[in-house]
Amino acid sequence: ESPAQAFARVAVAATASGLPAATCPAFNRFSGKYSARLQTREEFEQIAVPLEEAPTRLRSVLDEFGYAVVTGVISSEKELHEFEEDFKRDLMDLVDADALQDAPPGVKRAYERFLEEGPVAFPVATVTKYLTQAAGF
Repeated sequence: ESPAQAFARVAVAATASGLPAATCPAFNRFSGKYSARLQTREEFEQIAVPLEEAPTRLRSVLDEFGYAVVTGVISSEKELHEFEEDFKRDLMDLVDADALQDAPPGVKRAYERFLEEGPVAFPVATVTKYLTQAAGF
């Protein structure tokens, strides 16, 4: 799979370089948060590393850009669907199903949407406030 093909699909794995936060261009020292703007295809091709080239290219890309996208990790649409279902189950483990019974209608709708659409529909506010903090971001 070429970087252009990978860009057209979903980028499946990103790896942080381990740079100190103060030197990472995606780190905002005032807000204490990381962010990234949408890349052009050319920018993506510079940081895209096919899985089979990871042993020889990944470190140099990380050193130069501070992050990399490893492409070709998931080899088929079927495997991608299975991965998304596994991730959905992981996210479902985080939801307090008993608390949903007494939750406001908006929360119930968000949960229903997540059940129907999968991880892409997991509420952004929840991810931002709880999951990324728990992961150290």
